[in-house]
Amino acid sequence: MISKEHEDNVICESCGGAFRDTEPRCPYCGSFHYKGAELEYLGKLEDVREDMEDLGAVPAKELRKEFVIQGGFVKKVLSVVFIVVLLAAGVAVLWAVGDARDRKADYLWESTTFPVWDELYEQGDYEELTNLYIEAVTNDKPAYRWEHAALCSAMERIDTIQEAERRELVGEVLDQTDYAGLFFGHCWLYGQNFWENMPQEDKAIIAPYMEEAEQALKTRWQMSDEEILELKQKLQEMGYVSYDDCRKFVKEWYERNHPE
Repeated sequence: MISKEHEDNVICESCGGAFRDTEPRCPYCGSFHYKGAELEYLGKLEDVREDMEDLGAVPAKELRKEFVIQGGFVKKVLSVVFIVVLLAAGVAVLWAVGDARDRKADYLWESTTFPVWDELYEQGDYEELTNLYIEAVTNDKPAYRWEHAALCSAMERIDTIQEAERRELVGEVLDQTDYAGLFFGHCWLYGQNFWENMPQEDKAIIAPYMEEAEQALKTRWQMSDEEILELKQKLQEMGYVSYDDCRKFVKEWYERNHPE
């Protein structure tokens, strides 16, 4: 088991969400995360190894007797061990392939792309930066490695929130899926108060939007002080709130505010 102080935060290449690198999948979009999956399988192997050590402590005579009685169970255990080993080996191979790609194509892409992004950042052209970032993520480029990647993720969330608000202003009716995405965006921005993966100068850029998100939790979403405190604690401990939790909250909120 990896202790929390040795965990690093990563940015999902598919959706831009931030999560611990020990997770086997992105908690927001479900994208496969090779390193986390490898750790998960290795953890399962360790559990099996400990179980086999416990068997080793049984006297030989009793062990032979137990094998005769529960031969079918032992076969199942060995089958599980074999499957887990194959899975772990497969993940290791995929991880190695990813590393090989990182050393070559990704390095070349970074060396030509990041200097351009640095210049746009210095110019304050965050809109163009966000567009380029989204394009890179869509094309499976390692955009998350750029030092201001979290800022681009935040800008993308802000654009999504503003687009939903614009649709409301022109009279368009939003459904529960739209509201769930809007609530998730507000929670995500509010959570940036407790994340350390974004440089302070970048947090200063989105500070007004973070304040608006916090206010929206109280006004638009009608969250009580207790609910906001619970959300804050979850963001401090886990770093994120799951999209499923957002959908459940919005379902209850929607039923209260849109009675049939």
